[in-house]
Amino acid sequence: MPWYYVYSPKYEVFHHILHSSVTGGFEVHPCFFPQAAFSNTYSPDGSHFMAGNCVKYETLLLVLEKHKGQHFLMTDVDMFVSDSVKFREYLESYKEYDITYMRESKKSDEMMAGFVMIKSTEATIAFYKYILEKLKADPTDNDLTCINREIHRFEGTVGLFGADQFFLANHYTPMEPYLMIQFTCSQDTYEKNLFEKLIFAAIFFDLEVLEPFIPPDVWETILWFFHKESPDHHLALLATRYRPSKIDLK
Repeated sequence: MPWYYVYSPKYEVFHHILHSSVTGGFEVHPCFFPQAAFSNTYSPDGSHFMAGNCVKYETLLLVLEKHKGQHFLMTDVDMFVSDSVKFREYLESYKEYDITYMRESKKSDEMMAGFVMIKSTEATIAFYKYILEKLKADPTDNDLTCINREIHRFEGTVGLFGADQFFLANHYTPMEPYLMIQFTCSQDTYEKNLFEKLIFAAIFFDLEVLEPFIPPDVWETILWFFHKESPDHHLALLATRYRPSKIDLK
């Protein structure tokens, strides 16, 4: 199955994590964009940090045209797959739907825009053209809100993946079986969000091998924040493993 995701230099570390975990059953198509393509993210108006950025959906429409009649994945890059062969088998049972989204949580029917399996049909092409138009028309809108608000307009079939195998990292409990984890964030700046996602990633992946891809200012800014404000926080304690010696946390 084709698997597409968009990433930029600042998120290259997650490209390596995801790409290394997808070892079978998929044709992986990383879509690299220069950082300038995301220059309008984290706007100061208080809207969602990805509001006004349409790169993902412009790419999605190109993929839809390329794979007519086929199912494919379009996802975020900040993910980790535990067993890609089993994951591929698991997805097969959802091919009865034209669009299948990940759930926001076990108890929610809200769709997460970061992971979706799509069958390219005239209906899906028309729907995502409509979503792109809505996102371009309102630079304060974001895809998560827009998809959940407008999905009733879609003329095909819609499914939700079971919440027992797909987890957002902030909802995951150790020892639970999973097939895919998405690293989450809840901060207000790029540095803080990247730090939070990396700390979640460290639970599932040895980040030491990818340290060259982690911007120094992320460590310098966010490690200081956690150690200054809450030195006993579990994220702060885990982060010390990757703390460059030059950083003064006093």
